[in-house]
Amino acid sequence: MRVALDVRKDNAECPPMHITACFGPGVTAVVGPNGAGKTTLLRMMAGLILPDRGSYTADGRQFYRYLPGSDAVAGIDPVSRMALAKQLGYVPQSGIIHVSMRVKDALEYLACMRGKASRRRVGHIMKQWHLEEVAHMRLDNLSPGQRRRFLVAQSLLTDPSLWLLDEPTAGLAPEERQAVLRAIASRPNCTTVIATHILEDAAAVADRVLIMRSGCIIWYGRLQDMYDAACCPSSAAATALEQAYINIMHRNNR
Repeated sequence: MRVALDVRKDNAECPPMHITACFGPGVTAVVGPNGAGKTTLLRMMAGLILPDRGSYTADGRQFYRYLPGSDAVAGIDPVSRMALAKQLGYVPQSGIIHVSMRVKDALEYLACMRGKASRRRVGHIMKQWHLEEVAHMRLDNLSPGQRRRFLVAQSLLTDPSLWLLDEPTAGLAPEERQAVLRAIASRPNCTTVIATHILEDAAAVADRVLIMRSGCIIWYGRLQDMYDAACCPSSAAATALEQAYINIMHRNNR
């Protein structure tokens, strides 16, 4: 899936946002300081937050409805919402379903909302993400790592072509973190956007990096181009990305 945004949000919880970006197959890591707008961007791409003005297209389909004679966003086109929902996987920072539900029941409930193909994937997804041993536990009784695995698992019920992950490895043990990174890397034809503060994760899986600060993009490009622009060798990827990030942030402070 290819998506394009040109959006403004003047009354966001974060600083006012103005984002113009296109995303295609591969992994884009969205990085930046706390409060930069990373979560707001992903929630906007998932259709959970509306901008004040602008456009959002997914595979050429316009996502928004407008007030007559203006670019002020009035809502989401229902047909476009349904089309996107069938292809979207979203991992939020926190839960998206009532915490009193049991793991298997919650996955089956979410799968029913997403169609027959998703219902057929429940067993496979539970096995893949080692949720069978906690199938009958309530979500609020899961450890932070187990809850994170559940959130990643539910996002894959649709076999998404647009996969949005907000801090997907936060709170995970090393082996669980590596499992998530392997899953991200194993879907090269999927348009994957991850918001993360762990630059090592970004260096491990990203094809492109988008740096945000105060609701705006200050860098967006290929990982190697970022190294070159910041005059950093890419031999030690994680260290190089950290130094390139610092260099670009300092350059934009001038």
